[in-house]
Amino acid sequence: MIRLHRNTMLLIFLAVLLLVSLSLAFRPSRNSSVVDPDLFKVPDQTKIDRVEFISDRDTLELAFLDQRWKVNRKYKADRNLITALFATIYQATAKREVAPSLTDSIRQVLSTQGTRVKLFEQGDVRKEFYVHGNQTTLETWFQLDDQNPYVVVIPGYRVYVASIFQLGEDVWRDKRVFDVNWQNFRLSQTVFPASPDQSFTLQVSGQNVEVKELPEADTIRISNYLDALSILSAERYLSELKAPWDSLAQTQPYVKITLTDIAGRSHSLEVFPLIPGQRSLLGRNTSGEYLMMNFQESRMALARRSDFTRPE
Repeated sequence: MIRLHRNTMLLIFLAVLLLVSLSLAFRPSRNSSVVDPDLFKVPDQTKIDRVEFISDRDTLELAFLDQRWKVNRKYKADRNLITALFATIYQATAKREVAPSLTDSIRQVLSTQGTRVKLFEQGDVRKEFYVHGNQTTLETWFQLDDQNPYVVVIPGYRVYVASIFQLGEDVWRDKRVFDVNWQNFRLSQTVFPASPDQSFTLQVSGQNVEVKELPEADTIRISNYLDALSILSAERYLSELKAPWDSLAQTQPYVKITLTDIAGRSHSLEVFPLIPGQRSLLGRNTSGEYLMMNFQESRMALARRSDFTRPE
């Protein structure tokens, strides 16, 4: 009887523990709510063909036209940034709602200072939300219309998710300086106004490219130079010139490079002297637009005639 009594008590105790465990498992937590991590994602982002960023600063459009992305239908877009944008949209995860005590203030910030993001597919809006954040704390908030804002993260990374939604037109543009089909390259002329003896002309001769002024030029250096020109990129474009660049733009360029293709189309770049203490060069392209280039990364593309001399 004693053994039966103990077994009965044990079964009752286990039953009570089971009931308590079940009640705790299914009871909603007062400190957290169920969050859909995919709240701000689209079912198939590969079908998105237009994106709008609307803010109090401006309205910017990215659109897939003529088999590539364009910025405001005027400029080719930076392919790497487009990839980063869609990677961000794909990975951005709603982590939690903003704390109730901050909800009203965050909603106000999003509506007045945030960026309204609209994702389109064939003219139809597939997703629309507001984005803003705190760059100091790296916290980003997303909000659908008439809903509470959420803290959004990219799992596994501590990054400021909002940053890519706040970029301007100049940043979104393709950074390649020479938009040339290199299979159609025919001629390049490089002029150093202050050092004419360093100017040179590269021309296609059969299957080879030669330096007109140096019949015995180093072919490896020619190849490296053309590679450098093909990947020469701007750090950014300048919508307006400020000191010290405005004064520099009034001086004589250090070098002017002009590329011509087989159809006779020319693409030029003027590069101004490096300002002491600066790490960037000022350039001006065929359209008269100003751009900044990293000095170290651009040095090989600024070769002089003597750089092609074949070593003894």
